[in-house]
Amino acid sequence: MLDLSCGYAGRDEAQDIEVLVPRMARECKIPMMIDSTSADVIEQALKLYGGRALINSINFEDGGKRAEQVVPMARCYGAAMVALTIDEKGMAMNADEKFAIAKRLVDFCVERGLKAEEIFIDPLTFTICSGDKTLQDAAFQTLEAIRRIKAELPGVRTMLGLSNISFGLKPALRKVINSVFLRQAVQAGMDACIINVAAIVPLNEIPENLRKGAEALLNNDRSNGDPLENYINLFETVSDVVEVAVESRPSRDVLNDAIVRGKSPWLTPAIPDLLKELSAEDILNTILLPAMKEVGRLFNDGIMQLPFVLKSAEVMKRAVDMIKPFMKKTEAGDKIPLFVIGTVAGDVHDIGKNLVGIILANNGFDVVDIGIKSPIEKMIDAVKEHNAVALGMSGLLVKSTAIMAENMKILEHAGFQTPVLLGGAALSEEFVDQACRPHYSGQVLYCKDAFAGLAAMQTLKDTGRLPDYVAPTRDGLECELKPVEDEKPAEPISRDIPVPDVEVGTWVEKNIPLDEIWKYLDLDGMIKGAWGYKQGKLSDEEYKKLLDDEVYPKLEEMKQIARNVFEPKVIHGFFNCHSEGDTFILENPAGGEISMPFPRQKKEGGHCLADFFRPDQDICALMAVTIGRKVMDKEKELRDTDLYHDYLLFHGLAVMTAEALAEYQHRKIRLLWGSNEGDLTLSEIWKNKLDQSRFGFGYAACPDLEMNKVVCEFLDTGRINLNVTELFMADPEVSTFALITHHPQSYYFDL
Repeated sequence: MLDLSCGYAGRDEAQDIEVLVPRMARECKIPMMIDSTSADVIEQALKLYGGRALINSINFEDGGKRAEQVVPMARCYGAAMVALTIDEKGMAMNADEKFAIAKRLVDFCVERGLKAEEIFIDPLTFTICSGDKTLQDAAFQTLEAIRRIKAELPGVRTMLGLSNISFGLKPALRKVINSVFLRQAVQAGMDACIINVAAIVPLNEIPENLRKGAEALLNNDRSNGDPLENYINLFETVSDVVEVAVESRPSRDVLNDAIVRGKSPWLTPAIPDLLKELSAEDILNTILLPAMKEVGRLFNDGIMQLPFVLKSAEVMKRAVDMIKPFMKKTEAGDKIPLFVIGTVAGDVHDIGKNLVGIILANNGFDVVDIGIKSPIEKMIDAVKEHNAVALGMSGLLVKSTAIMAENMKILEHAGFQTPVLLGGAALSEEFVDQACRPHYSGQVLYCKDAFAGLAAMQTLKDTGRLPDYVAPTRDGLECELKPVEDEKPAEPISRDIPVPDVEVGTWVEKNIPLDEIWKYLDLDGMIKGAWGYKQGKLSDEEYKKLLDDEVYPKLEEMKQIARNVFEPKVIHGFFNCHSEGDTFILENPAGGEISMPFPRQKKEGGHCLADFFRPDQDICALMAVTIGRKVMDKEKELRDTDLYHDYLLFHGLAVMTAEALAEYQHRKIRLLWGSNEGDLTLSEIWKNKLDQSRFGFGYAACPDLEMNKVVCEFLDTGRINLNVTELFMADPEVSTFALITHHPQSYYFDL
């Protein structure tokens, strides 16, 4: 059967149905399923289709209002009906709930003239492969619901989206689970299913041990431990010809490789064996910590990418948890060094801080994370309370580095001597040496990444001091710099640009489909930058295999999570403005003006952002976009459950989705300004230089972050639950602000 869905943002669904349904009736030899959320569109399709259709679908999520419209249509036009076990409380999770809603659906349909055999109940199935304890028996609950529906509701058909059962696993593992579950579902009475027949395999072609492992997982048989871990572990030993069987190797080597290669299932055979001959302390100090040190070396040498570092950290956490019950109580003289870390006041960014905490915590250090927007007083109190051996400060933007420098003065005035580690994207060795170190008599060290922080803390643990600062050698570098006077003069900018005829005011848009936003996702930038999957020393073939086997499946998994978390919202507005020399003047509709002086390039005829606005009268756009506050809660959940790898990927997707949302909204603004660009991809937008008139605050051309607050006030961004911190950074973090010009010569430039 072919499912026809014409609901697509920006298109007329009814018009497309009118064209496609008659064509399907004439040219398609298989039956049609009409798939729409609009009752009017469903009726239109039924009128146009001469054959007997199946309608997808109804449920009781809204109390039956939509079902009240659609079921009589099915009766009138002779269609069958798909019904999902969802009611006012949500999706049914266990067999009793699934059957109760199924019976209610059937009674509802029969009362309105449908026959039992015209109803397909989908009792829904959920993945058993996520590790979620509440879903461990999801297969059993679904199969039991099918059995009861077939036994107690005579004539009613059942169907499933079958492959949902294995969501979260790699394709090879899913193939076995799906094949075994298909057999079980058919035996339970399933009549139809949505399935990719190329992604299943005949049962007689599945090795017995894999089939039994799949059955144990589907049946939630925990007699031999965690069936999910057992299944993955079983598959590891047979699915990849380059893997060496775990049972044939010394347990010490297996445990070392489990950490370095991020193989959690390998812990189960290795650690119990090692505990028979070694103390828990010996396992930690002679195997686990050296293995993580090797992970750090591989990362620093560019051999291992960050996502795999976090996989190793996840496995390390599990290994430590397994040996912890066997460790002796810590003696006073053998106290574990404790490290306090926080993001400085006004800064909401925490991905870097959290990675430092993860790496340190899994290398034998206690970490107290005091969170984001942490004033120096809170840091001082935490160091005193926990008797910390060192304090870490993190921050993302230039404003945060200034806060760090000020914090050094406050620490000195308070008589502190605790070593301080500083890190962040805008921070540099030179800034720490010139603006931070002179103001604090204690030790101050710049750390470029999490492993630099680890190395520093290991040195502190071993010697009682942080590594000494070594000033970089700069002999001969100055002669390589290009003299400013050799640069070509800038092209003059025309100021005689027509002002677009648009209405001054603001507009809010919510409930934007994520699939529409993800059309503008910078996928390559996310994978290589935000996620850290760089090609490095991999061949083209090896990198493609990494993308196909690891990255793209995780992308789909993260998108699936995001659909329940991301809440994209935007506000944009048009405002009167003009320029006076290097100053941009924005008119407040409520009265008054805001003056924004912008820096000018230092070369001859250098450009200034104010050049792109007319001096007499012009119009600009302001824009604010956000993915919402639920993102931070989900990230915390992933981090707190030690899913470090997923935490990194989810955060990266959230940040890049916010950027994609800005691209999406900027395009709408260009169209309102009269652009005839058509429906371009992100790469085409960049190629045609259509996206170079959106300026974010805090960057070279417009460095004043305080303008974010102006945007908030002008657009009233509280309407989308978006504000700024005391340092004028977006809160929540996964948000952006922008000033937009319509000037055709405008471009994003450095000073």
